[in-house]
Amino acid sequence: MSFLSFLCRRIVVLGLQPHTLTNCTPSTCEQTHQLVEIKNIILPSPINNSRQMFALLEFVEPANLNIPYIRPICLPFMNQLYKHVPSNMIMSSYYNNILSKRIALIDTPTCQQRFLVERFYFEFNNLTVECAVEEEMFRQMPLPATLGSLLQMPVRYGGKTQYFLYAINTVYPASFDFLVFGPYLFTRFEMDNIEWILENMEEKVRQTSFLTTTGNTRVNLKPVQHASSQALFDFNTCGESSPSYLTPWTGGVYYDKLEFEGGTGLVTLINEWYAVGPASCFDNSSAQFIIVFGFFGKAIEIECDMTNNTELCNVPPQSVTVQKVFNHPLYNGTRNHDIALVKLATRVDTSRPNVKPICLPITDAIRSYDVSNLVMRKSSFELTKVDDRYVDTEECQKRWQGLKVRFAVDESKHCVIQQRTMEETCITINAGDSLQSLQTMASGDRHFLRGFVIARPSHCSIYYPVVYTNTDTYLDWILKIMEQPADLPFDLRDKLIFNKK
Repeated sequence: MSFLSFLCRRIVVLGLQPHTLTNCTPSTCEQTHQLVEIKNIILPSPINNSRQMFALLEFVEPANLNIPYIRPICLPFMNQLYKHVPSNMIMSSYYNNILSKRIALIDTPTCQQRFLVERFYFEFNNLTVECAVEEEMFRQMPLPATLGSLLQMPVRYGGKTQYFLYAINTVYPASFDFLVFGPYLFTRFEMDNIEWILENMEEKVRQTSFLTTTGNTRVNLKPVQHASSQALFDFNTCGESSPSYLTPWTGGVYYDKLEFEGGTGLVTLINEWYAVGPASCFDNSSAQFIIVFGFFGKAIEIECDMTNNTELCNVPPQSVTVQKVFNHPLYNGTRNHDIALVKLATRVDTSRPNVKPICLPITDAIRSYDVSNLVMRKSSFELTKVDDRYVDTEECQKRWQGLKVRFAVDESKHCVIQQRTMEETCITINAGDSLQSLQTMASGDRHFLRGFVIARPSHCSIYYPVVYTNTDTYLDWILKIMEQPADLPFDLRDKLIFNKK
């Protein structure tokens, strides 16, 4: 699965039956499925398990076996199960629904012939696979195999039929989708696979919180190299919010063409000409973008309707075309170095209360900060204190790397948990939402940009933190770009041009 989107979708839905998402009576509704997060993806060692085709998934929380639609399958621990193979087995797959049907195993030559009958040539080579088809007497249900489809062995035990895992589909290419009656290919589940699973499983205790204590940590930062850049910013008005506009520096990025719909994320205004945000918001290099500043949430709309407050309500948003996007030179389409400086085509009007730039921590007096001073923007246009939601980068890296993601969590990132306990209401955020420190400057509280959201779990999580780009890491790069002369496409301090005579 690609991680080039802001949402990291590593979840499993257990017991999912689309036609029974809820099972309701006139008085109550029964839970029929469970959404669980993957905590760790355990892959076999390529050296010790070269033929191992399976991965082991560890969940953040256990499966709820009180739900009647969720049950574990039996693993074939007994040697007797490997000695006798029943003539018929049960295949489960997904075809607009999770369905099962009876199929029979066939040998490799017969399987090859069945592929040819279906006008498909398949070269087995050295593949060790089980082949099965739907017998003519059961040829009633069209069902293609998908990756992960199960082949289950029914065994009478204790007066009832128990189902044991026999094989899993691991080799089916998408071009086999039309084989709705077979042949089907499966990888046999051997005793070696069970032993590998047992070696990697640990007894777990259900946790309702994964908070780590960071305390009131002081973040000490070095002075910026481009101190002369202070002239680019108005420190008399930056970082000022009001009860009506808590984050007036937030802008929404949109395509300006009708063929593109919706926004791509948020950016943060840093002066009347520039904004900063995720480079991944601008991955579509062929598109032209606009940024809308000064929008407000539902609460302000309701207040306007009730009070008819002219000063509050008659302040329209400002839509500005993007002139140029400066991606960080090391950005490669992943969450690493995911930062862009955006040059606006026209100056925004920062005299209005709904559009103000945030402060950048350039001066030595406010360069460093306490973690206890951090606040985060929510999608509801509100701010909330980070407090003990902050997760140190080492712990954050450990959690995310369990999913084998393609980005690293290091000093160039911040991590904040959205939901501290199962009982707590989740804080919803959007791509590009800002992280800022609230510090005193010029006898007043000001907001200083410390980061913005670049990755988050697809559902609220008590385990996976939201990942922010740490803008302090890139502050010198930002200032260097902003200091360039506006009429030259390059930095004269980096490149000299000589004319030949």
